[in-house]
Amino acid sequence: MTGRCRSASLWLIVALLAVAGCSRAADEPRARPGSDGRPNMLVILLDDVGFSDLGAYGGEIRTPNIDRVAQDGIAFSDFHVGMTCSPTRAMLLSGVEHHLAGLGNMAGMASNNQKGQPGYEGYLVGSLETVASQLGRSGYRTYMSGKWHLGYGEEYQPHSRGFDRSFAVLNAGASHFSDMRGLVEYQPKATYVDDGKVVEQLPDDFHSSEFFASKLIEFIDADSGSDAPFFAYFAPTLPHWPYQLPDVYLDLYAGAYDDGYDALRERRFAAVRKKALLSNYPESFPRLDGVAAWNSLSADEQRREARKMELYAASVEHLDMQIGRIFSVLQQAGLLQNTAIFVLSDNGPEGNDRSRVATNAEWLPRTWDLSYQNMGKRDSYVYYGAGWAQASAAPFRLFKSYASEGGTRVPMIVSLPGSGRGGDVERSFATVLDVAPTLRQLAGLDDGTQPAGSSATRGRSLLPVLNGTAIAIHDRNYRHGWELFGHRALRAGDWKILWLAGDQGVGEWQLYNLATDPGETQDLAAEYPQKVAELEEFWDEYVRQNNVILPDSSQDRAFGF
Repeated sequence: MTGRCRSASLWLIVALLAVAGCSRAADEPRARPGSDGRPNMLVILLDDVGFSDLGAYGGEIRTPNIDRVAQDGIAFSDFHVGMTCSPTRAMLLSGVEHHLAGLGNMAGMASNNQKGQPGYEGYLVGSLETVASQLGRSGYRTYMSGKWHLGYGEEYQPHSRGFDRSFAVLNAGASHFSDMRGLVEYQPKATYVDDGKVVEQLPDDFHSSEFFASKLIEFIDADSGSDAPFFAYFAPTLPHWPYQLPDVYLDLYAGAYDDGYDALRERRFAAVRKKALLSNYPESFPRLDGVAAWNSLSADEQRREARKMELYAASVEHLDMQIGRIFSVLQQAGLLQNTAIFVLSDNGPEGNDRSRVATNAEWLPRTWDLSYQNMGKRDSYVYYGAGWAQASAAPFRLFKSYASEGGTRVPMIVSLPGSGRGGDVERSFATVLDVAPTLRQLAGLDDGTQPAGSSATRGRSLLPVLNGTAIAIHDRNYRHGWELFGHRALRAGDWKILWLAGDQGVGEWQLYNLATDPGETQDLAAEYPQKVAELEEFWDEYVRQNNVILPDSSQDRAFGF
């Protein structure tokens, strides 16, 4: 069977899963709310998925199960997260800005002046209660399956942070098969925990996307007779590098990207405009200087590069299949119709050169099989690089680990039971800090408002916008800041100042009007110096209120994990 035939056959399976697993049609089993009438909640946190990757956002990758959530709900076009995974995960589960939550920098990456300082502990600090703990105390069953990356000590693991049942990899990532190999030489083996117990050996047929989904299904099934609502947090690792798949999925996209990343970025940009995800027709940020034009690559280079994107796309589709399995179980149990579903990515796509991490330049060719024939298999180590990441982030600038739009603006989809807003696009500004207040309000724990008079970065419930009773999540005076690895930004309304450290920066603040230029192509700092000064004052306020300590030494920006 050819690669294209296998793709067609597997696509038929995907289509059937979409129909069986995600529909909220009238003929499905009767919705079964908790005994108190509160909704179930399912939060799906994707890893390294870019703004235009999903079908609902214009991408060509087949994601019918996630797309159905958008058809039933609302897709956000101006939703923002942290620059890398740990800061986003800390904010998602605590509702607190990551510099105050213990992840002011990634674990093990603090500069000398940050080490030992409050907010730079490298784990989600124990003084903060997670939304899982809050929901659990109010009567919710709480489950977690997937990547944790918020602390290694037993007191910082999922079972100690509010989850009744959990299966997690504690590291930033790992091999996606049973070998449990780590991402770098100094972490040769990843740590998995099952309800707090260290897993010494994974099943021989383990694959991360499939197994994480199966564990979440197991947790839900085990309590199938309960009338209590549930909160489930599904955090799969793929498509976080290295891209590895069971053999049957390796050729799902054979030949699909032979025309290269320049052509794909153009198609994605056109698709985003056609989807009306942006209210204007901005310029797309041009190809980065360090990325070779596709037509300048040799035939062998093009072949290898295209294979990387094929594997990335297959990883996303394979994950969507697993999400479809979860939806199918919920539907069969009569739970799907009364489940609020949130789907978002933890940061922009991964475009950094992973060979620059630690000793990878020497360790990868010595330890892994990097041949073309082995790409995507058990002992391969594949990541797709800046050219493809720019396409995944289209039309935005840069990608993961940067404070530009490509690093922080991600897909976010919410479907609420009976909301009546199926298929809509929400264009108001929102952030990951708004998710925890939304979950608490759905559970009836509070009204989702932020403290009166606060101008710090704080979240606010999305429910008024989701229910159509408000036109924006935050008022016009709201400001939001970002900082990581010295990259920093401050946004107030449509205006944004941006400081990129290292080679991508210019050594000073740049200014962009995102209403007309979300691609951040036209620096307006020289034209509007008073606006820069105004936003700099807001930045200083953000630094004071969130205990931001800029690193005192140059760091390798490729370390964003």
